Amino acid sequence: MTWVFGWPLYNDDALKIAKRRNLVKSDPNAGDDQRIQATRLWVADQIGIVPVLSCWVDDFPEIVYAAYVDYGDNRYPPPDLIRENMTMSGKNYRRLKKVMPLKDLGWYQYNDPSCELYKEMGDEEGDDSDEGSATDIDGDAGDGEDDDDDAPTTIVDDDKDAAGKRH
Repeated sequence: MTWVFGWPLYNDDALKIAKRRNLVKSDPNAGDDQRIQATRLWVADQIGIVPVLSCWVDDFPEIVYAAYVDYGDNRYPPPDLIRENMTMSGKNYRRLKKVMPLKDLGWYQYNDPSCELYKEMGDEEGDDSDEGSATDIDGDAGDGEDDDDDAPTTIVDDDKDAAGKRH
């Protein structure tokens, strides 16, 4: 599944931006959906070319401005970021920081209709041994949190590994 490292633009923040910038001038009776869409288009116009993907954020699809995209077939996001593969330049980052709140930087699962949410992928096919128990595959109470969530994501150069050693 595809993992996106970036910042979501929440609908509440988009509405605040639209009202503050008066982005929907032509229709004083514009609804929230029109204001949110106007904000998304305005932000894209302000920052330039940056991958923007619909991702799962707290069980809801949200727009995420991607600093890094991992198109692998991994259940978990990668532990390391390779600087050469970053999708956002420093200039785009500075522009993004000026036009929207950068909160909740993190890994988000791309909203791909052909795959399942990572929280729902607990049981292996044919494994019914823990059926009816209150624990999930991690052995915790099924809160959807992984033990690897506290592991930091590091940014490494392409010719160095995570420990800083050259190849």
